[in-house]
Amino acid sequence: MPTMPTRLSLTKAVGDQLAAAVAQGVPIQTAARAASIAPETVYTWLHAARDGRWPQSHGSPIKPQHATRLARFAQQIATAQAVWEAQQVAAIVQDAAAYNEKTGLRDWRARAWLLNNHPATRATYRQEHQKLLTVEGTVHHEHSLVQSADDTSLEQWAALELPGAG
Repeated sequence: MPTMPTRLSLTKAVGDQLAAAVAQGVPIQTAARAASIAPETVYTWLHAARDGRWPQSHGSPIKPQHATRLARFAQQIATAQAVWEAQQVAAIVQDAAAYNEKTGLRDWRARAWLLNNHPATRATYRQEHQKLLTVEGTVHHEHSLVQSADDTSLEQWAALELPGAG
């Protein structure tokens, strides 16, 4: 595994390399490691671009010449993430319109997934199930046969051998 430099200058080449990987769906931390950069360094650059301050230097402000470079880098990464996401959504839409070779029908699952997960339609179509269970005391759950059985029936059932039990 390549060693990660402790201090690295954010150059155009580094930004381009990271953005190209992210645009292909590579997570930021993996893209950083592949470029021999500590993932923490990349996240520091992104946070500094967002906040205008260096997080590890007790919040010292970023110099204007660095702020411009960091802002450009953060925009590159955001654009790369958007490009990859758009490609994935387009592929899902394409798959939803395609016909299954065996059935001759469209596969509804791609459309359902898209409606369920796309930010524009998620609130309408996402199925969320929430259950709240509050219990006080002891809860007993037994099958109705056990509840209605007498001692003789229970002994007979206990003596039965189950298939495959050996």
